[in-house]
Amino acid sequence: MKKIYLVLFSLLSLLSAQAQNDYFFPGKKFNPNILPPDAFLGYSIGTHHTRYDQLAAYFEYLSTVSDRVKYQTTGRTYEYRPQLMVLFSSPENISNLESIRKQHLVLTDPNQAMPEVKTMPVVMQLGYNVHGNEASGGEAAILTAYYLAACQDFAVEAMLKQAVVFIEPVINPDGRDRFVNWVNMHKGMP
Repeated sequence: MKKIYLVLFSLLSLLSAQAQNDYFFPGKKFNPNILPPDAFLGYSIGTHHTRYDQLAAYFEYLSTVSDRVKYQTTGRTYEYRPQLMVLFSSPENISNLESIRKQHLVLTDPNQAMPEVKTMPVVMQLGYNVHGNEASGGEAAILTAYYLAACQDFAVEAMLKQAVVFIEPVINPDGRDRFVNWVNMHKGMP
């Protein structure tokens, strides 16, 4: 009997993941070896606010299953939550981050000759959830991370060859968790 429930749960999880991908990313194909957020978290994005520890765990998970992701902790908040900066790029760029950093540093030195910028990957930083009650930012960061880590679309793969994207999924983890805990504690159904 337990096997039947396990098979049924697995099928429902796959259908739920497909439904959420169709809603947020219509027509996109994703690496089936990378869990979408709803399969990892146990609920669909938008139905429940994601605590910061769950959000950080998903980003760390992505770094273990995708060669497009590098997870790093840059410090701790006042309440000792890890402050994250997660990089997304092509595997080639991820393995050459120090070289890319040095190339970009030359751009800041007026005494250096201008490098050939057309061949340099652009560096972008996406910061989410500045204020604690901006809960949709953290949820959007999860979806963006999944898209960059798992989407098998040619345009995404080409963009990652030309860019290094730094995602700071939550700039204010302490404020986010205070708000998320309050909302999740007081929400009702429906």
